[in-house]
Amino acid sequence: MFIVIVCLFVGGGIYYFVNQEGTPAPSNDTVDIMPPSIQVSTPSITETGATISWGTDEPTRGKVEYWKTETDVLTRLDENLSTSHSIPLTGLDTNTTYYFKITSTDAAGNQATVEGNLTTLAAADETAPTISAVGSSNITESSAIITWMTDEPATSQVEYGETEEYGLTTQLDENLSTSHSVKLAGLDDSTTYYFKIISKDASGNEATLADNQPFTTESITPVGYEVDNRAPDFALKDVNENEWKLSDFKGKIVMVNFWATTCGPCIEEMPYLQEIQASEDWSGDLKIFAVNYKETETDVRYFLQANTGYEFTVLLDSDGGVAEEYGFIPLETTIPRTFFIDAEGIIKEIKEEPFLNAGEIEDILETFQAQ
Repeated sequence: MFIVIVCLFVGGGIYYFVNQEGTPAPSNDTVDIMPPSIQVSTPSITETGATISWGTDEPTRGKVEYWKTETDVLTRLDENLSTSHSIPLTGLDTNTTYYFKITSTDAAGNQATVEGNLTTLAAADETAPTISAVGSSNITESSAIITWMTDEPATSQVEYGETEEYGLTTQLDENLSTSHSVKLAGLDDSTTYYFKIISKDASGNEATLADNQPFTTESITPVGYEVDNRAPDFALKDVNENEWKLSDFKGKIVMVNFWATTCGPCIEEMPYLQEIQASEDWSGDLKIFAVNYKETETDVRYFLQANTGYEFTVLLDSDGGVAEEYGFIPLETTIPRTFFIDAEGIIKEIKEEPFLNAGEIEDILETFQAQ
């Protein structure tokens, strides 16, 4: 008996042995034909670069191809055999989508590929907002409103004071907006104020603008019954027990007409008041109060029942207290007397005689429109 040994070389170096019975037996040296497995990590991305990282289940060499368009493909290589790969991509455009293909090749030449895409970050905002259209409005003896615009959403704040050193600052309004309005309150009357605008965008870039046109608050208007005084406020009831306050009608022109049922000229001018009250020219802009002077509710109610059709509001000043605040002196002051009060509550004209027609009332009211 003898043993025959036959060596055969097949492709990748596989050897076969023949045993005593002549049966081939494979060796442990087999050909690697399996591609590597790739596990891609989330890319690390900046404004102008990215790092592509991945792992393989066996040592491989790495390659990354990347492009914005298929006609402009760039390649980065990692020639070291490793199971952990990281290839940086540099010089990328900001806020741009790039496509990439990862290729890993093992020692036997088997390849695996994975494709993906990424978008670089937008360039960091380092530009402060632009402030424009600065203005001051609604100026009273104790307040003012500062307005401005910005070219991007930003916060709102104002520094202000009686000198260009300011010294006072409004509370920060963190709401981002391009249209800004900040109220300054607690101001001194008849005082000039300087102010500076402050706006900060979402990236923290701050813009400031010192306005070169300071504003001056109004003088305090004394309360009184003369022209250019602030009209004394009152709260009176009508014959139906409804209470009416003068201050509730700020923003409208108000006529306060003092009258009595025993006053002939008062009764004669009432149709002219009604004509103005019913006029579409003044609908919504005018309120007429006919304040009865020192008569009882019964007397006024009887008069209104006998003279229907009046749409203006009739009020009761039974003790004459409101009339006294408007300068009435018993036995000296005559009626009718009508006070014309503007939208700010300031007495602009006083008519101490009865109106002869509605046109006289119209002429006075038209001066309000011209203001």
